Amino acid sequence: MDLLPTGERPLCMLFLGGPGSDWPELRERFARAGLLVDLARDRDEAFEAFLRRGGHEAVACIGPVDIDLAETIAGLRSIDPGLLEWAFAVMPSLEELQALEHELRRLLEDRDRHIPRP
Repeated sequence: MDLLPTGERPLCMLFLGGPGSDWPELRERFARAGLLVDLARDRDEAFEAFLRRGGHEAVACIGPVDIDLAETIAGLRSIDPGLLEWAFAVMPSLEELQALEHELRRLLEDRDRHIPRP
């Protein structure tokens, strides 16, 4: 597993997928890419995981985004408008997830630079 630089916390994603998703492999790939992941099969599990964790940096899914998935993402974004979204056509490779981890950090750092601090 790649180690994060000292003091850098792992990013956490919420992964939305149906009952056919290969959960153990997904969890392992996300972990090897330096990402924490919460997995949800439906809207109720997604909101439960989101609220239990206190939010996520991003939400991701595999395959086409159907109306239920789109409504779930929209509901999560009503809680956190800054929630980033990713959709993969197929199971992402470790390299794709590592690139995603770097891109997420870049986007979050850029967003944080533009948020006024009290």
